[in-house]
Amino acid sequence: MDLLVYYEFYIKDVITYNKYIMSVIGTCFYIHHFDDGMEQFKTEPNVWIVVEDNNRGKYMIQNKYSPHIIRSISSWKITKL
Repeated sequence: MDLLVYYEFYIKDVITYNKYIMSVIGTCFYIHHFDDGMEQFKTEPNVWIVVEDNNRGKYMIQNKYSPHIIRSISSWKITKL
């Protein structure tokens, strides 16, 4: 593969990646599927902010109204507000 072509693909991937990250981190979600020991968070206000994304379908989220953090939750268990 020509170096210039490779570089163009790389730049497109970085731009796509950055747009994805910017669109998820800092966004508010609610949890629609509580399991795996997360029942304790059902009493919290159900508004969570994504603070980290591992790019494999898992997020670290923090409650918007309390200091509670869920270190790993699958993306399919939350819905964007």
